[in-house]
Amino acid sequence: MDVMVRPSGMPAESGQEPMADGPVAAPFMRLSSKLRDDLYEEVRHDKTWHQRLTWSRGEWTPGSLTSLASRFERSLRWNKVKPEKENFDSPRPTIQSQSICREHLTGTAPEFLSEETLRILTEAVGSAQIKEAVIDMECWERTFLNSEGCSVTTQGKWFDFYASYNTGAALVRWRDGTSTQEEVSRLARPPLPILGRGVTWSEPRTIDTVRYDLVLLSPTASSVVIHELIGHGCEHFREKIVGLRVGPEELRVVAFPKNGSGFDDEGTPSEEIVLVENGIVRHAVRDRATGGMAPFSGLTKVASHGVKPGSRCTHLKAEGESSQEGVTGVPAERTVWIEHFSAANYHSGRAFFRSGLAWVGSREELLYPLMPFTMSIDIYELASLLWHLDGQTERARSGLCNKDGEFLPTFNFAPKIALRPVVSIRP
Repeated sequence: MDVMVRPSGMPAESGQEPMADGPVAAPFMRLSSKLRDDLYEEVRHDKTWHQRLTWSRGEWTPGSLTSLASRFERSLRWNKVKPEKENFDSPRPTIQSQSICREHLTGTAPEFLSEETLRILTEAVGSAQIKEAVIDMECWERTFLNSEGCSVTTQGKWFDFYASYNTGAALVRWRDGTSTQEEVSRLARPPLPILGRGVTWSEPRTIDTVRYDLVLLSPTASSVVIHELIGHGCEHFREKIVGLRVGPEELRVVAFPKNGSGFDDEGTPSEEIVLVENGIVRHAVRDRATGGMAPFSGLTKVASHGVKPGSRCTHLKAEGESSQEGVTGVPAERTVWIEHFSAANYHSGRAFFRSGLAWVGSREELLYPLMPFTMSIDIYELASLLWHLDGQTERARSGLCNKDGEFLPTFNFAPKIALRPVVSIRP
């Protein structure tokens, strides 16, 4: 990803010309004479180019190219009176105005994949015996300007990979994503070495919720639990969640910025924030629309051409190693292994997870696969359910987080975790 940052200082005083940088700065020429301490304004320009490649009969078939440009404007003014029944340090703002316009781009699109990268990807998909594969490619460019003097231009790529692997008895699906061409071929690797060992997969069975002593989650599955409950919990509950125990003493969760520009999508300086330390929530996250005039967290994100900027904990790193007492020695036939979830949903402190690839056994030993089942966890129950952290933090496979109808890719790191069997599970 390429980043260009131009610190432009505060807007000019009335009667002076503000610093301009082409058409992007033009809107603030009319705003500079009326800016006040309680007024915030921003303009965002997005450009995207998108194309899909489909793997079929040993070759890639490109889809049609789509391109879009948009311009988003927003202004906020802060209320002088605190709203009732809210535990905030400062009043919430009101949206004075918000508008967006979109148009199709014309001209030549940037190169998505080089011929060499496509050749390597083709070899990887062929050798992995992948039945079906799709890769969505997007190039994007964003220019942002606000009334506090921040002017940032960022650009990059994102490759979203979907694939299915035929085991003979079941079709195993997975997805992953990356922002660099060099990692695209890595996405074609099956999610587990076990898939390439000639393991005989029997017909999936319905889960028996009363016969298991342990539920183990891979780093990818555990990252979804951390993202849904701790990430969204810190966004949703904000200050109300600070001080809540969500895991063992060894658990630490850090939210980190999504890019190297030094600013989030509201122009707030961004840096790592420790959300959880010693198993206890230490910080909530705030953006301009929910945090009022208090310090903002620098974790605001908005999808390309989106209209709802907000705090999004899409980039998290969970780590920690706890005692293995009660974890080792559990027979494989009494253990459920969840490699990934096919869906997850957070609502008011409770998250629901739908299993994707799961079986009875361990990561290295598959006894029989399981039919999809649903697991639910309340954030206030998490500390009593999260039993063990194995200490080896791994890069989780990327997914898409949908909040308020806007999709953003996740990029998380997490260890394997163990949940107590009292977790709520149903077929």
